[in-house]
Amino acid sequence: MNYFPKNLRYLRQKRGLNQADMHQHVNITRTTWSNYEIGFTNPKINELINISKFFGVSLDDLILTDLELEDPLPQKKRRKPKPYPLGQTITIVAEPAVSYLLQEFNKLKAEVNSMKEKQK
Repeated sequence: MNYFPKNLRYLRQKRGLNQADMHQHVNITRTTWSNYEIGFTNPKINELINISKFFGVSLDDLILTDLELEDPLPQKKRRKPKPYPLGQTITIVAEPAVSYLLQEFNKLKAEVNSMKEKQK
């Protein structure tokens, strides 16, 4: 199996770099790097060599080994969800919009009724 796209993302994140930073280190643009990480395109052999040297991994490991299994990234801390009370009413800010809609609905209803009366 080809682990190359997954390994690129893993190694970049392990170093704390974003895709744009890779241009400085291995002279690969952000869009090209993104295409490599997604697996849309593959780098040329000289780029592969530069990438493996930069990250300090062999070409075999870069392509054929799932590097994240050997040394997983730390999990991000997740915030606890903030509890919101259920059954809250519509806020004052939203109430004029509802009343406006009801007024417009009643106007349309009156227009339809008057059109029906004219047809009779």
